[in-house]
Order: sequence, then C-alpha cells, then structure tokens
Amino acid sequence: MRIALIIGTLLVLSTALAGCSHEVPEQKDSANMGASMQSSGIMSQADYTRIRQVEHDVSSTHTIADADLDFALGLLKGAKTDIARARAMTALSEIHPMSDAQKAKITPAIMPYLESTDKLDQAGAERVQKAMAS
Repeated sequence: MRIALIIGTLLVLSTALAGCSHEVPEQKDSANMGASMQSSGIMSQADYTRIRQVEHDVSSTHTIADADLDFALGLLKGAKTDIARARAMTALSEIHPMSDAQKAKITPAIMPYLESTDKLDQAGAERVQKAMAS
C-alpha cells in the first residue's frame, strides 16, 4: 500500500514538475488521498487537502494569497518528507510573475534544497528557482 501510494504520488508530482497541467481531484478524492498520506506518515490529511487546494488555485490564476504563501512556506520548512516538500514547491513554482516580496520570502526557503542529495527536493527547488527568474 505504501509503495503504491508513493509511486502514485510521484507520478502526479513528476507531471506537475514537468510543467504539465493536471486535473484537480474531486474533494472526496482529495480527502481520501490525504487520509492515505496521513496513514503513510507523509503528511497530515489537513495539510494535503490544503496544499492541494493551493496548488489548484495557483495553477489557475498564477497568483497566491499571502496566507497561502505563508502556508506553503511553512509546509516546506516543517515537512518531514520529500513528497510533502514537493507539494509545496509545486504550488510555489506556479506563481507568475512573482513579486519581489514573494521572491524575498521564497528564496531562503528553497536554498537548502538546491544542493540536496534528494532528487525530488532538488528538482522542486530548481523549478521554483526557474519560475522566479522568468
């Protein structure tokens, strides 16, 4: 179960990291996936459903509310797994254009991951960095 969940999550994240659009699951599906994430120790159900909504909102509008930015940065900082961090970085990478104030908040948050030995962390940080440059 855990391996299938991780593989499924990685497929969704790899699609997002590659810049492909993806459909937002129904709220029930999101809650179920969040419950699976929580039972696997990846992230809490509440964090999953909220970051998933943030991802949807940002990919639709390419803007992010201050509260959502703070949430994504808090998740990035406090996450214990690369999958949870990748979720936060996926949302951040969809902000376009980024304001200077947003860049000032995001830059120090992603810096540790740019040189990470964890490939998912590194790829996510590089995608956010690329988004900041455009």
